[in-house]
Amino acid sequence: MPRRIGYLHAVGGIAIGFFFLYLGSADTLNEIRIRRDGIALEADVLNWRTLTDDFFQTSHEVQYTFTLPGDKNTYSRTDSTDRSHLWSTLPEKVWDQTKQTRKLSVVYLASNPKVNRPEQPGGFIKTDLFVAVFFGAILSVFSAALLFYLVLKQKRYIEL
Repeated sequence: MPRRIGYLHAVGGIAIGFFFLYLGSADTLNEIRIRRDGIALEADVLNWRTLTDDFFQTSHEVQYTFTLPGDKNTYSRTDSTDRSHLWSTLPEKVWDQTKQTRKLSVVYLASNPKVNRPEQPGGFIKTDLFVAVFFGAILSVFSAALLFYLVLKQKRYIEL
């Protein structure tokens, strides 16, 4: 029974690791495509909020939507799991401007308007993407090593 649990942990770790690799890679590719091919437009800001973390750092966030000419769909900030109407972090100066104008400049991909973000994002885009890819890679490698160890142990190539 304990051996089966070990296999389950190894295979589960590999699956979860690959899931994080997929998410981080998809978001990284979308960010590269937006930087290269992004089209700017004005979005309507629906909601504002500020959050203060444990280190007393305040982030300024908005929710926005936009429509495209000739397209009946309304688009908002989404992620690679297709969640929509997500909050977007902005620099404080841009956030203050949106409170007055109720508008925000966003960039989107013409081939897929669901891929969009504020033109001047706040936060740490590169860091967030790196963490997802790094975590996925580390979890996958260690889980694969555990699985390899368990298989070798079962075949009696390793004696402990």
